[in-house]
Amino acid sequence: MSKEELEHLKILNRELEHDLRRLRELESAVSGHTSSISGLPHIGVLQDNVSLYISIIDELKQIIMERVLESILEYAKLNAFINEIDDPLLRQILLSRYVDGLQWDQIAARIGGDNTAGSVRKIAERYLKTLPQGTAEKT
Repeated sequence: MSKEELEHLKILNRELEHDLRRLRELESAVSGHTSSISGLPHIGVLQDNVSLYISIIDELKQIIMERVLESILEYAKLNAFINEIDDPLLRQILLSRYVDGLQWDQIAARIGGDNTAGSVRKIAERYLKTLPQGTAEKT
């Protein structure tokens, strides 16, 4: 598994958060609570286009469901890969980084002991360089 494959879940979840934020904005606009939707021009005549926005909402909900399913599958794949690693410290580092999406300093704090951001990053980097695909560059 490459670094890019490990980071795919984090990217999917970021996209999902963005889509959910956009969905809340659209639903709020349709309900009359706001007329501002990021990425769209100011909506001054929303009532004339409610059916259009409801259609966009339905399409966005479908996209969100597809991303949720993709995220679940990616999570399962990533979890299975990491759980096959013998070293419990390495497992904890990789889970914290690629499943929980933590920064290196947060991972070091979570693990505790004498671990620093640099040391946990190096542990992960050394392991990723041993993977057969060899595409794991600097994390």
